Amino acid sequence: PEPKFAFKEVHQFCFLDEENDSPTSITKEQAAALATLLKRAAIARMHVVVHCFAGICRSGAVAEVASMVGFTPTERSDTTRIPNVRVKTFLMREFGFTYDSDLPMWRFNPETTTEMDD
Repeated sequence: PEPKFAFKEVHQFCFLDEENDSPTSITKEQAAALATLLKRAAIARMHVVVHCFAGICRSGAVAEVASMVGFTPTERSDTTRIPNVRVKTFLMREFGFTYDSDLPMWRFNPETTTEMDD
């Protein structure tokens, strides 16, 4: 689809809202590319707009991870997001967050990610 407004940059990724491994679910390469764009946008202090078909699951996952790494979320209620677990997990790993099933939450490991404050 074509964006309704002119943005400085437009990046489009094609994957469906699937949480299992399939030919149409997000790939690790797509997650790496998304993370690279978010890191570059953070360094350049750019605003980021994300959107999927309904604006809830895939874009919700990207928005949640973006807010975890320093982006300010919009005023839209977090209760409207149902983040796609696969998208969120892949992105979190790209940012160096690791998960240990013996612990109650994700942990940030700065040794596994690039520094965004360069």
